Amino acid sequence: MSEAATALAQTLRTESDRTCALFRALTPDRWSIQVYQDGATWTVRDLLYHFIHVEGQMFRIVEDIKRGGAGSPEIDIDPYNAKQTPLLAAAFVGQSEAALIERFAAEREKLAAFTVTFTDADLARQGRHPTLGIMTLNDLIRVIYLHLKVHGRDIKRALEAAAVPKEG
Repeated sequence: MSEAATALAQTLRTESDRTCALFRALTPDRWSIQVYQDGATWTVRDLLYHFIHVEGQMFRIVEDIKRGGAGSPEIDIDPYNAKQTPLLAAAFVGQSEAALIERFAAEREKLAAFTVTFTDADLARQGRHPTLGIMTLNDLIRVIYLHLKVHGRDIKRALEAAAVPKEG
C-alpha cells in the first residue's frame, strides 16, 4: 500500500460523495433534463446510467492492468456511447433513482477499496484506457475521477440553464 494509492482512493470517494449528493438533491422533474444537445443527447438520468456502467468497466480495466494485462481495447467513444445509451436505459428500467445512486456508489467504492491496496509499483504499471491510450494506473485512476467531475459540471450547467426562464 502506498500514500499515493491512499490519496487516489480518497479522491475517488470524495468525488463519489459529491456526485451522489448532486443526484440526491434532484427533484423528480429534473431527472429528464437533457444535458447534451449535440451527439449524445443524454438526460441527467442517462448520465447516471453511464456512470454506473463506466465504473464497472473501468474497474475491470484497472484490475486487468494491475494483474499485468494490457487494459482495454481501443474504442471509438461516440458510436460506443450511442449504442450503450438505449441498452443501459433498458437494463435499468424500473429501478428507482435512489437505488441507481446506491448502485453507482457501490461500484465506485469497489474501485476505491481496490485502489487503496496498490503499491507504488502497481500505480506505475501501464495499460490502455479505452479512448486515451496507454497510461499508468495512477493516471488512469485520475482520469476516472476527472470523468465524473466533467460530467458533473455539465449536469449542473444544464440544471441551471433549465431553471432560467425563457424570454418570450
